Amino acid sequence: MNLNKEEKSWALYDWANSAYSMTVTTTILPLYFKMLTDAVNIDKATSTAYWGYANSIATLVVALLAPILGTIADYKGYKKKFFVTFFLIGIISTSLLAIPTGNAWFILLVIYLLTVVGFSGANIFYDAFLVDVTVEDRMDRVSTMGYALGYIGSTIPFIICMIIVILAQFNKIPMSVFTASKISFIITAIWWGIFTIPMIKNVKQKYFIEPEKIL
Repeated sequence: MNLNKEEKSWALYDWANSAYSMTVTTTILPLYFKMLTDAVNIDKATSTAYWGYANSIATLVVALLAPILGTIADYKGYKKKFFVTFFLIGIISTSLLAIPTGNAWFILLVIYLLTVVGFSGANIFYDAFLVDVTVEDRMDRVSTMGYALGYIGSTIPFIICMIIVILAQFNKIPMSVFTASKISFIITAIWWGIFTIPMIKNVKQKYFIEPEKIL
């Protein structure tokens, strides 16, 4: 399928941010959180409950923000600004996951909440950009391409990160599993950031509602 520059840049963001879904939320971060709680003798059931509470709060925050952000996305000049803002919240907080250690499991959960808000908020505006990058009869194909790239893009950094963690676990490299996990968060943030550049550079808001003047 031949895509133009805007369509490719839009689809590539799925390649970029899917690394977060696979590496952070699904695999390494839950295990890292468990290691932190084990270090301060929090039992498995309590640790799992705390993780569940954090995800529930994150879901609630996103659910409350989504209708508001979705409405804002329709107005002139806001879509790109809010996309970049939430994207930055996402990658910066993902990088900050590498900081908490020892008994700082609660700080880790707070930072994780920020990553979810950043990731989800950016996705709202990312999805809203689809109408700006292509025409109606190509939307399904462009969206499918983004979805496919997301699957591929999530596996590459995931495999790299898991190799580092496994090598650390079996003492094949001179670092602990804690350090390997921290490196994985940094790799994820870098991957997400680098492959978002085309989206920021090439995708523009073409369709919008003019802001209403308040008298």
